[in-house]
Amino acid sequence: MLPTLDALGDSTRHVAEPSFANTGALHPLNLVQFVAPYLFQARVVGQNTHELGLYSGAVPFLLCVWLLTQRGRWGRFAPLVWAALALGGAALLLALGEAGGLYRVQQLLPVVNRFRFPCRAIVLVQLALATGAATAFGILWQQHDDRMPNSYRRSDRALLIVLAVSIALAAFGPMVWSDYVADNALVWAGPALIGIGVALIALAQRQVRGAMIALALFTAVDLSTYGLSYSVWQRTSDLQEFAASAPRPPGEPHTRVVAEEVDGLRTGNRMLLAGIARVDGYAGLEPAKRLDYSTCPARQRAGVNYVFVPESRTANTPARWEAISATAPRARLVTRTETFQQVFNRPFDLGLVATEPPLSLAADGPGTVRVTADSPGHLAVDCVEASRQLLVTTESFHRGWVARVDGRVVPVVRVDGDFLGCVVEPGDHLVELQFHPRSLLLGRFVSLGGLGLLLCAFALAARRRPQRRA
Repeated sequence: MLPTLDALGDSTRHVAEPSFANTGALHPLNLVQFVAPYLFQARVVGQNTHELGLYSGAVPFLLCVWLLTQRGRWGRFAPLVWAALALGGAALLLALGEAGGLYRVQQLLPVVNRFRFPCRAIVLVQLALATGAATAFGILWQQHDDRMPNSYRRSDRALLIVLAVSIALAAFGPMVWSDYVADNALVWAGPALIGIGVALIALAQRQVRGAMIALALFTAVDLSTYGLSYSVWQRTSDLQEFAASAPRPPGEPHTRVVAEEVDGLRTGNRMLLAGIARVDGYAGLEPAKRLDYSTCPARQRAGVNYVFVPESRTANTPARWEAISATAPRARLVTRTETFQQVFNRPFDLGLVATEPPLSLAADGPGTVRVTADSPGHLAVDCVEASRQLLVTTESFHRGWVARVDGRVVPVVRVDGDFLGCVVEPGDHLVELQFHPRSLLLGRFVSLGGLGLLLCAFALAARRRPQRRA
């Protein structure tokens, strides 16, 4: 958690507008999923099904409705039921974003106000539904086992109302949302599932033999069909095949790329799986940059060889690669530094960089460098220079980098606003740059300390456990 908070402080999300937290909120119309899971073509109203899928099965939802009509039978489960109701209600309001009202409260909380996609609180809604459904199933099972008398009228009425709502959505939904409604068979699949669930619960509370087992089996088939038909069947591929299908730039294996935004979306994370070096970073926690990487000079300073422009559906243009010429190498030595304003008002110059304040370097020609190791978090460079010079890399700057020249720690320098460098004295040197942020070290100690306390607690509990009688 500590390294993640550290990364958050250096990301664009840290300074995002308040509306950022409402990105990906659950549209209220998605509530129809409880009783009409296949009504819409994409099953949801909004971006995608795996983010906004609210359906938790016909039987679990109906069991929760049944449970609310059986308050007199809660007994010792009453605190659990009330807790599930509170959790489910609060989570649903949170998932709705601004429409739910809790969005305003979220803006007042530190760290949490940097979250987005409120719809992900759906997982808590489903946890509450599962808790309520399990409780109802337990009460039904106990009633079936003990042959307890029961009144069916109230629960039957509530379940039939739910079925009527499902039928009404299937009947009138295509008239209201004609552009988004799925095929007729899928539309009426919702009422069919709800109808079967209502019938099975009615049989179970009337203590019909096999009804409880049928409830469990039907729930398994319902949920697995819903999930597998969307995310697994004819949609999965081997991880290596998936990574290999990423768009690959032409050129050498160590090519660096940047991916542009198209239609308001950041894409290209598949490239990271394929081992392609991206300058712009992961879209979910994008590092804050001082340079504008939509401009050619910034891309040249970052060592970008190619720009990936994804396919645009609105402009009807295919995906393509655009080459960038005269870019900076992975590592180089420079002898001239000036202020940011002086450097960035000129065209890109390989031998001139910006530092704050400008450094005092020799005016000799730049020395030679050779990169001997280049992996995430580690960069090794052999340098040969006749005077005091600045080693400049295209690695992103972060205060967690540690620079060692022949094993001796030297200060790191922020170069051109976004990149990493260090000063190297005359001679032949091995420069090693390693990423060792303090947050990672501190998090490791805290984790080990917590694990130690946990083991001590188990040991004390074992010692205090009374001896069992023979």
